[in-house]
Amino acid sequence: MRDIEQTVRECFANVFPTIEIEDLPTVSQETHSEWDSLVHVTLVASLTEAFGTELDFEAFADAVTYPAVLEVVKAELQR
Repeated sequence: MRDIEQTVRECFANVFPTIEIEDLPTVSQETHSEWDSLVHVTLVASLTEAFGTELDFEAFADAVTYPAVLEVVKAELQR
């Protein structure tokens, strides 16, 4: 399997092309105005496609920061 963190970074880069990779640790819905509910769904769909597995959308409901999304992805892939 591809490196999880690298894949999550790539998904963020695709969904949020204006965010620099080095800024990801501080990215959140609060700090990035483009991250609304529709973009959140797009991000989860991108992650689902990238990992080739069904991720539980409900698990991502409160994941509104890059680090939180990364942790949810890791947890989802371990189940």
